[in-house]
Amino acid sequence: MTDRTTKLLLLAIALGLWANVATRWIQPVPLRAQATSEAVLEIKQLHVDLLGIGADLVGIAGGTCLNPKICK
Repeated sequence: MTDRTTKLLLLAIALGLWANVATRWIQPVPLRAQATSEAVLEIKQLHVDLLGIGADLVGIAGGTCLNPKICK
């Protein structure tokens, strides 16, 4: 009885390992999306906006802030 139980457990482990390997073969490969011209323009605009925010922060930190609502 113990021998049969051991063989069944080893068979279950082997099947589990094969199932783990088989899922790698069955799953589709993820694809990379291509950047559209609109996405590139949005990224460039975001970069310009971030540069402006950085310049404003430097002005606030340096004491040359031009916005009276922020700099008191």
